[in-house]
Amino acid sequence: MRILIVDDDHVSLLAMARPLRKAGYDVVEAMRAEQIVGDAEEGRYDVIIMSIFMPGMGGISAIERIHKKDPTCKIVAVTGGYADMSAENAITAAKKIGAVAGFSKPVNVSALMGMVKGWVEP
Repeated sequence: MRILIVDDDHVSLLAMARPLRKAGYDVVEAMRAEQIVGDAEEGRYDVIIMSIFMPGMGGISAIERIHKKDPTCKIVAVTGGYADMSAENAITAAKKIGAVAGFSKPVNVSALMGMVKGWVEP
């Protein structure tokens, strides 16, 4: 099973990727949504963990595009919020356009791994 993690914060990216990889998942990392949206739209990933606020194409746009092309993909939104938008409001917005779950940063990696394990086995 393939998991894609997209986050422009390298520390957050590694904090999520390493435990998932260690648990046996095939993890692909990217720091910008533009790098992966084409592959994701083609259904190359079972789970996508997407930061909402990033430079360039933000996570909301990427989630919306990916969900339209591959509605079976499990998309998890992660965020620390931005400016006047709380993490909770950003996650709610992401769920309205295709995310199935969301986590505030710093992400509770144990909870994230439990959720992923419920969807796909390594």
